[in-house]
Amino acid sequence: MERARFVKWMLGVAGVCAMLMALYVLGGWWRIGVHFAVNQICMGVSAGKIYFALAFSMLFCLRAAWLGWRQRETHAAWNRRGMVVFALVVGVGLVCSLTSLVLYTRAMGLPTGSVNFHWRDGVNSVNSFTHIHTSKAPIAMVVEWLGRGEWHQRFDTGFAYLRVVPRWLAGLIGGAFVGALGLGLWVGPRVACAYADWRERVVVAMVMSLAFAALIKSVVDGGLFAYDAVAGTLAIVLLARADSLARVGEQLRRQWVGPALVVVVWLGVVAIMTPGGTIRQGEEWLERMAMYAMIVLAGVLWARASGRRVRSVVSGAAVCGVMWMSFVVGDFRARVLPLMARAQGEAVVYGAGGTVEIAETNGESRASVYVRLGDNPMRARRVMLATRTGQVTGIYADVVLVQTPAAGVTLSRSDVLWFKRADLVQSETGAGPARLRSQIAFDVARGPVVYSDVALDQIAENNRFVAYFVIDDYLRSVGVREYVFVPYLQFRDEGAASVK
Repeated sequence: MERARFVKWMLGVAGVCAMLMALYVLGGWWRIGVHFAVNQICMGVSAGKIYFALAFSMLFCLRAAWLGWRQRETHAAWNRRGMVVFALVVGVGLVCSLTSLVLYTRAMGLPTGSVNFHWRDGVNSVNSFTHIHTSKAPIAMVVEWLGRGEWHQRFDTGFAYLRVVPRWLAGLIGGAFVGALGLGLWVGPRVACAYADWRERVVVAMVMSLAFAALIKSVVDGGLFAYDAVAGTLAIVLLARADSLARVGEQLRRQWVGPALVVVVWLGVVAIMTPGGTIRQGEEWLERMAMYAMIVLAGVLWARASGRRVRSVVSGAAVCGVMWMSFVVGDFRARVLPLMARAQGEAVVYGAGGTVEIAETNGESRASVYVRLGDNPMRARRVMLATRTGQVTGIYADVVLVQTPAAGVTLSRSDVLWFKRADLVQSETGAGPARLRSQIAFDVARGPVVYSDVALDQIAENNRFVAYFVIDDYLRSVGVREYVFVPYLQFRDEGAASVK
């Protein structure tokens, strides 16, 4: 009976993951709803992360169901060996990922902790110390091998880094990712099935599927110091060293210094390398750990705790639940509500070659306007909508010229923007390509706003990326096809600037 219940639960969770993927493919409001819901579980805004988290969790639960149905004995010694090999493979992948970032920033003459956008032929990828994307190069290699170049326009495949990340390093990262993926699907369900109570097996399988997905994904998207990697590692280590949820709590009470030290060291390194990203990384990590803890504590209650233990578990679950829900509500207000609100004024559609069209919004929701005009509500590229927050009219930025046109670069004013200042300078490190230290101004008469200089909601963030695509269109029109865009300051006019 217990075996059948466990298998039904695992098949049910796998079915939910498959259904969510199907709804996500449909697009429209279905896509927005699934994106928001899954984002609260896997903390990802990219379509690739959503698909990977759902697909991995589905396969993880299917394998756990298979093990449960066959009643295969999961030997502790084999589980330990599997976890050790998995840790070594993931460790190699994460170190190679960090190496790709260091080599890239040195080649471009950039600080390792900088946030930068690499553009190549209209395709871009953002890179930072806490969210490494140079490690996506092996994905682009596979896409090129398959002959599906159009995927580069639909997803961030790492195409922008193909020329700057060494092939041997990309091969190591790709091999580590594939190895970690296979090992994770082999050893993860075995560890979950080692728990004695079938209810606890269900809960542990759900949490470990998310934790393994977060850690494995960090090999090609995130890196060693991403909150995904830290949270996933801690959850896996705590759950893999026990055979009951009660034992997990006991170990955490007795050995809390180790996990706490890991978090302190991680935040310290992040604070040194990217001071502006420390709070955000800490918040994202706390949200993920609160979600893990809430699910685990709910599992303890489900396993019929009694007496004093019930009160303490309920209190812990309530605290974690409130903490997690506070993040969910905040994300809903920032991501979904702005898209549900009616669009104010007109929409501006920026086309290739600097063309601008004005479109009526007709009182529709902002999401409907994006869809009608052929753009993605979760990551717009061409459509800019008015916001109620303060407008920014320009950007101070460096444009690192990865490939300089043979005839040089001549910057003239377009109908949309102009480079009010563009000084050709060498990199601060003395290495890497030359760069244009630029002051880029937008003609606000041709559009509602550029983007907000306050906390970004979904519309303001969309407008920011539209602004970057407009800049890229202009630079490609003057012959600059591959460059690194490093934004520093935003400004409203000649005398006012705000830190990014």
